[in-house]
Amino acid sequence: MYQNVFGSDGQIHLENQVGCQRFDLTTGEVKTVIPTAKNMSTVFGKDGVETEIQVGQMRQTLGKPGFGRLFNKR
Repeated sequence: MYQNVFGSDGQIHLENQVGCQRFDLTTGEVKTVIPTAKNMSTVFGKDGVETEIQVGQMRQTLGKPGFGRLFNKR
């Protein structure tokens, strides 16, 4: 699933998620995303373990400022 994400860093990122792996094709970063509840996920990445919540087209990492806006999600 390819999607464009307007990130909290002010940049637009192209992401591809295959199974539980989320690839940021803009930065080369790879994260493992494990769904834990209806709209929450545990995310393992270079910054350690984070909890992410998604409501509609908005995605936020708990404990961090800002959010990501998802475009073209399929």
